[in-house]
Amino acid sequence: MKILEVIPYFVPAYSYGGPVNVCFDISRELAKRGHEVTVVTTDALDGEKRIPNLEEEINGIRIIRFRNISNWLAKNCNGYLPTGFYSWAKKNIRNFDMVHCHDFFALQNIIVAHFCKKNQIPLIIQPHGTLSPISLKAKFKTIKEIFLKLFKFVLNNSTHIIALTENEKREILSIDENLRDKIEIIPNGLQMQEFKNVKGINLRHKYGIPGNNKIIGYLGRIQYIKGIDISLEILSRLMDKLDFTYLIIGPDEGEKKKLENKISELGLTNHVIFTGILSGKAKLEVIKSCDLFLLTSRCEGLPMAALEVAALGVPQVISNNCNVPELEKFSAGFVLNLDDIDGFVSKIREVLTDEILHKKLSDNSPKMISEIFDFGVVCNRMEYLMKDKGKQRY
Repeated sequence: MKILEVIPYFVPAYSYGGPVNVCFDISRELAKRGHEVTVVTTDALDGEKRIPNLEEEINGIRIIRFRNISNWLAKNCNGYLPTGFYSWAKKNIRNFDMVHCHDFFALQNIIVAHFCKKNQIPLIIQPHGTLSPISLKAKFKTIKEIFLKLFKFVLNNSTHIIALTENEKREILSIDENLRDKIEIIPNGLQMQEFKNVKGINLRHKYGIPGNNKIIGYLGRIQYIKGIDISLEILSRLMDKLDFTYLIIGPDEGEKKKLENKISELGLTNHVIFTGILSGKAKLEVIKSCDLFLLTSRCEGLPMAALEVAALGVPQVISNNCNVPELEKFSAGFVLNLDDIDGFVSKIREVLTDEILHKKLSDNSPKMISEIFDFGVVCNRMEYLMKDKGKQRY
């Protein structure tokens, strides 16, 4: 099959979060299986830089990038305005058997949906959690409401909508109950072989952390919806019970200054380190070396960070908004209601002081990934869906 993947940002733009890895992994695996995969995206790299190569091939994937009118608008306002994309889509979209769009609030999706309908090309939409009620209200609320009202045809004219979890399916149905028959639940997956040989490093030496401190990590974008401020409240209650350092790994999306003020107010200045963006081997080594990961997100589709942490055998304490109940089913971590601050404090302390429990959670975490989130299984479902719907074109 000739498959077109559409995403506003693509490797190496890792600062844009989990969808970058998801799209890359799917594209790479489909190409490996003999499909002809093209990714169309923009030149966004981060808030300051662009990717200079507008066309290249990576792992058998043809990548075509269109220059954003404004890189600042792309990063800070979700304003992806790729010059020349409309003309390219009008001319080329008929050459593909299937189109798969990632994210939702992007101009490319409107253009692609229009030309897919005109040329009767099957279209799969994967919102990656962007249609949840909290996400819709978190940033650019008014713009998103207008976008959703004016361009709901993107959803209505899709062949299928991929939800990562049952909860995301319910959130999409709250927008329009008539979408029910279009929704397929396919979780994110991981290439386990990429995590098996990762070794830990000396984080205490790397970041100047006192030798007795337990290291608690966060991995993801630094934004309100991720609930880092809630984690700080929880950790402030641990200061007299545990020696710890909190590593915040990821790019700032406008929230860091507020968090720094809160850190100062809570007396956590000597307990928190912002590492900035880490990627590739460096990121995995730092994750592997943490004692525990804490994710108190207000809203998630299915966080890749939680899956990566589990694949590396690091215990987690997360909010139920992360939609990873499998952590508790596999005894790989603890999942708590976001308002249960005392529960978070208790579980974090328990995991970090009970060596037997810590080892149990650590051993079970990769098992959970292998059985539920192995990428081979996930891609089989994605490939079947594409082949099945691809036939409908003819």
